Amino acid sequence: MRLSFQKQRGFTLIEMLVATLIMLIGLVAAAQLVPFAIQLNTANRYDSTALVIAQRQMEGMLNQPLSATAFTDPWGALATWEIPQLRTRLSAAPSSWSMAGP
Repeated sequence: MRLSFQKQRGFTLIEMLVATLIMLIGLVAAAQLVPFAIQLNTANRYDSTALVIAQRQMEGMLNQPLSATAFTDPWGALATWEIPQLRTRLSAAPSSWSMAGP
């Protein structure tokens, strides 16, 4: 009794295992990127919020006259500077300067 083998087409079990392993590695790598992307998105949102707040504060300060000793921020809070301390420091500085030559 003689068996005749015809050339069969298809994948072997080893080829299927290797292909499945490669796909599994790719899916795990992609799944690990999702939490990382969420973390970066949250950090960028915090940075953008801080930038907007800083820009609003700067705009509020720039809109104040130079002679003002206090300003109201965009939320309505009153802020003051300690101008008398600055004047005290400036009055302690000499009013004239002289340079000695060689």
